[in-house]
Order: sequence, then structure tokens, then C-alpha cells
Amino acid sequence: MNRPDAVSWRRGLAGWLLAGLLAGLLVATLPVRLHAQEPPGRLALGLQVGDPAGILLKVHRHPTRAYTLLASWDFDAAASVHLHRVREIPFDRSPLRLLAGPGVFTGRSFRGDGAWQLGAGALLGV
Repeated sequence: MNRPDAVSWRRGLAGWLLAGLLAGLLVATLPVRLHAQEPPGRLALGLQVGDPAGILLKVHRHPTRAYTLLASWDFDAAASVHLHRVREIPFDRSPLRLLAGPGVFTGRSFRGDGAWQLGAGALLGV
């Protein structure tokens, strides 16, 4: 029997299994050294676990600038893609950095009319 709540539960479980697999792969490839500034051309892969789930790809183009591409999805409601150009400002004597930059996004809702969205945004974080 394919009840809607059973389908939603299986989709959620599949998302958690995929997120767990990707998290395991990410942990297995973590570097042992921390860098205050990343060299140009360096790639980073991140994972967002939860609802929505997502994958982040970060490409460093300059020691203090990078591009981030985030694909996120909620298995029953929406999917979106975000692209940001971020500047990284390191804190003195800390592995942490301030991230800030403009970006664009597009996404689609799977509920209601299923309309596509396109817009501008920003990324700010530590």
C-alpha cells in the first residue's frame, strides 16, 4: 500500500541516508591542517543535514575570494540553487573567517502552482 505519509517517510529516510553517506565521505577526507587563507583553485565540499538538506561546493579563486554553489532540497516542498561570490576576512590568531558576499538564487516549489523563483541575495557568516 502506497499511502502518502509512507511515501513521505521513505523520502525522508532516503535523504537522511544520503546525507549520512556524504557526511562520512566528507569526514574521511578532512585535512589535518587548518589554513588561514586557502590557495586559489582549492575546492571544498560541504553538507547541510536536515530539512531542507543540501550540498555546498566552494571554489577559491583568490586567497580571500571564493564562489559558493549551494543546491538544497526539501523532498516534499521545494528545491533551490544559490550562487554567491564571497570575500573571506580572517580573524587574527583564529581559524575562523568572516564570509560576506552577493549572490543569486533560483528555485521551484512543488506545492501550489509550482512556480519558479529567481532572485538576488547575500551570504553573511562566520
